[in-house]
Amino acid sequence: MAVMVSSPSSAAVDDIQPNISITSSNQSIPNALLGGSFSHWLLQKEGRELVEKDIDDTDEEKEESCSSTNLVLSAVRCLDFIDSFRCDYVLERLGFSWSVADGLYPPGSISAPYLPDLPTSCIPTTFKHDLKYFYSLMQHYLVGLEHLVLDEILFHTDNYMENIDQVDRELNILMLHLLHCMDSYSLEPNNAVTYYLTRVIYTEEPRQPRDERDFVILRDFRVSLQCLRDVFWELENSHFTPQLISMPKNC
Repeated sequence: MAVMVSSPSSAAVDDIQPNISITSSNQSIPNALLGGSFSHWLLQKEGRELVEKDIDDTDEEKEESCSSTNLVLSAVRCLDFIDSFRCDYVLERLGFSWSVADGLYPPGSISAPYLPDLPTSCIPTTFKHDLKYFYSLMQHYLVGLEHLVLDEILFHTDNYMENIDQVDRELNILMLHLLHCMDSYSLEPNNAVTYYLTRVIYTEEPRQPRDERDFVILRDFRVSLQCLRDVFWELENSHFTPQLISMPKNC
């Protein structure tokens, strides 16, 4: 099931296309465990298409209805929730600090269909380009976080379920903000990304690879969130103060 996902080149910037090879699993997961926030989000979005349409709004009117402020604040809230428990989480799961784990398992060391390549640059391009890119990027982490949720339900009895569930909820809010902005600009999300990712079958790994996988999902998601925050902050930085960018503790 471990398949690398190629990130878009500069010439193909609209969407992140997953290169997925699905392998079935004998592990049967009860349907009740799959009824989390991501499944609910998919049901809300299923069948919805954003089509190109003629809109007479000026760019200024669109910016008023879709502000980078909401995207940045949503990303900051999600980062704050991750930073509130990540140090203790990785210490308990892997037995060493976040910084040590970061060095032992660099980006790309663990591959999965829902783990895209991390952004190579956090420099803004155009608002529309960045909207579509980060929407596709975050679609992958919706699926990745569901793996963390299932691992907590199936294998752990500690107190991190509430933390991970809150991060998942905040990501859903961020996705709604991104979708609203895309709608404001008559952009069309690539629903094929979500369709293919939802076909990824949860696999029960031995504990060590499973714990390593969960760390990489959380770490890569955090890095991508930081990039999203920085890109949209730069696009509308006149509306922000430095206090909005939190300084996480080292661990």
